[in-house]
Amino acid sequence: FLLLLTPLLLVVAIITKFSSSGPIFYVQERLGYKGKRFTIIKFR
Repeated sequence: FLLLLTPLLLVVAIITKFSSSGPIFYVQERLGYKGKRFTIIKFR
């Protein structure tokens, strides 16, 4: 599934890079099931 979405994700990354300054991705730490922390990487 991820292999099929790779071209779309690449296009989104390129558009993000050219439309604004700063990094393409940002990292957040969130709380999950039973308060367990996990890291998520998102597009800006």
